[in-house]
Amino acid sequence: MKLISLLMATSVALPVMVNAAQGDNNGKPFQEITAVIEENRALIDANSADIAVLNSSVSDIESAVAAMQLDVSGLAARISENETDIADLQARVAGLESDYSTLNGELAQLRADHEADMAAINAAIAAANASIAALQAELQVLTAALNQRLASIETSVQDNALAIDALLLDLSVTSAKALANMVAIAGLQSDMDALEVRAAQHEADIANLQAQIDALDLRISGLEAGDNSCANSTLWQPVDCTTNRWVWTSERANASVAAADAAGTLWVGDQHAAIPSTCSLDGTGWVSTQVFTMQGCNSSWYHIGGTYTGNCGGHDGDQVRRLTMNPEGCVNYTE
Repeated sequence: MKLISLLMATSVALPVMVNAAQGDNNGKPFQEITAVIEENRALIDANSADIAVLNSSVSDIESAVAAMQLDVSGLAARISENETDIADLQARVAGLESDYSTLNGELAQLRADHEADMAAINAAIAAANASIAALQAELQVLTAALNQRLASIETSVQDNALAIDALLLDLSVTSAKALANMVAIAGLQSDMDALEVRAAQHEADIANLQAQIDALDLRISGLEAGDNSCANSTLWQPVDCTTNRWVWTSERANASVAAADAAGTLWVGDQHAAIPSTCSLDGTGWVSTQVFTMQGCNSSWYHIGGTYTGNCGGHDGDQVRRLTMNPEGCVNYTE
C-alpha cells in the first residue's frame, strides 16, 4: 500500500518539477517540489523495513526451494534404490521358484525311484521268506533223518560194525546239509535286514527333501508377501554367536532344524546354563528381539542337534527366543 502511495506522489511531483524548472528557485513551485521530495523520502524510509522483510522472505523462499529441490533429489535417489531393490527381489523370487521347481522334480523322481525300489525290495523279501520257509522245511526233514540215523546206529551197533561206519558217514553228510541250510537262512535274514534299512533310508531322504521344499515354499511365500524379510524387520535381529546345544523345537513332530523352521517352532536359549539366546548351531540366522518363557517342556519340547538330541525335561520357565534360518522367515509374531 505504501509503495502505491509513493508511486502516486511521484506522478504528481513530476509535472510540478517541470513547472518549477521554469520558475524561481525560491518561489512557491520549488517549495512544493521540496515538500513532495521530503514526503517521498519519508515514504521510502517507511518502506525500507518492509523491503528488508521482503528481501528476507525472498531469501527464506529461495532456501526453502533449495531444500525442496534437495528433498526431491533424495526422493528420486530413494525411488531409484527401491526400483533396484524390487528388481533384485523379483530376481530372487524367480531364482527361488526355479529351485522350487527343481526340488519338486527331484522329489517326484525320488518317489518314483523309491516306489520301484520298494517293489523290488518287497519282491526280494517275499522270495527270501519263501527260501527261508523251504530251507526250514528241508531242515526239519534233515533233523528227522538224523534222528532216524541215530536210532539205526544204536540198534545196529552190535550187529554190523561196517554198517556203523556207513551210517556215520551218512550222518556226517546230513549234518553238513543241515549246517549249510542254517548258514543260508542266516544269510537271507541278513539280506532282509539290509533291505529294511535301505527302505528306511529312502523314507528319511524323502522326508528331508520334503522339509527343504516346505522351507523353500515358505521363503517364496514370504518374498511374495513382502512383509517377512529379516533385513527389514524390527522384530528380529541377526544371530551373533554359535552354540552346540539348547536349540529347540516346541513340537516334537518337527524334529529337525529345517522342519521346525518351516513350521515356526524353532527356538534357542537356556536360562539354567546361561547360554545366550542369540545363537544358533552354525552361527547364522535370525532371533526374535522379544524374549519368551518356555512352557510345556516335558510334554512337547525337543532338543535339536548339537551335543544332545532328545526330549526336553525340566526347563519350563527358561528364557528363550524364536529362531529362523530363513532370510524371509521373520514373521510378525505379535499378531
